[in-house]
Amino acid sequence: MSLLDRWVANTKRVLAKDKNTGSEYEFESIFPDGAPDGTAFSAENMNKIIDAVNGLDESKGQPNGIATLNSSGKLAQMPTAADVGALPASTISSGSTENGYYLRLPGVLIQWASKTATVPANSGVALSWSFPAAYSNYGYKVFATPIYESTSNIKYAQVSKPGSYYSTAVYLYNAQSSSVEISVNLLVIGTV
Repeated sequence: MSLLDRWVANTKRVLAKDKNTGSEYEFESIFPDGAPDGTAFSAENMNKIIDAVNGLDESKGQPNGIATLNSSGKLAQMPTAADVGALPASTISSGSTENGYYLRLPGVLIQWASKTATVPANSGVALSWSFPAAYSNYGYKVFATPIYESTSNIKYAQVSKPGSYYSTAVYLYNAQSSSVEISVNLLVIGTV
């Protein structure tokens, strides 16, 4: 069914059909009798416009070409998650354990924690970290950033090679002449 019927005479009466309900509406056109340059509107010219409207691809817009209006009468189309490439909420999860926090996305697992260890003078210690959630392979990378205090900035952290699917070790070093506590922020990102 066409959205608009073709004009059969040079009149200002227009018949429109609602393609969703089949209802017909007749109204007087608010178009002027002619174009600003004085050219009169004719059935032939109007039918060119009507044919163009009727030739629009009706499959565009909401599924099956059906448009809906919001409470203000404006076109309202709510796309699905698949329409915009978004992920369904069921594919994203997050949580925490005593070992830190995690965020699981399709194919990716991100985890983080803050840890503290006492490190003897001019020495280093290994600080092990059991991840809040296990990886299924060694496709992850660990990052460690010591939290510096203004009075003791001669300390650093070094990440070891992956220890297992569920833990790693971070080596904390203290180059001061006294024992200090070193706090470190840990981040691991990997594939699952």
